[in-house]
Amino acid sequence: MSQDLAQQIAKRAADAAHAVATLSEQEKNAVLQKMANAIRAHKDEILKVNETDMKTGKEKGLSDAMMDRLHLTEERVEGMATAIEEII
Repeated sequence: MSQDLAQQIAKRAADAAHAVATLSEQEKNAVLQKMANAIRAHKDEILKVNETDMKTGKEKGLSDAMMDRLHLTEERVEGMATAIEEII
């Protein structure tokens, strides 16, 4: 990732954090639920992109521990959505 891209991502994250800070609890919960729903709705895309990430990680010689953390399964993707819902 280039430094410019990393800076853009960081700025967008900071902007989003400021926007979220002004939301009510009900609005924040609605956003979190939409995030969980989006993860579930795009599960197949997420898993497909993860396959590419796994291949790249292997080519770059990532350790087995790093590869395990990188590897997504349907259960792990569902776990992400569930973890978000637990915040609500």
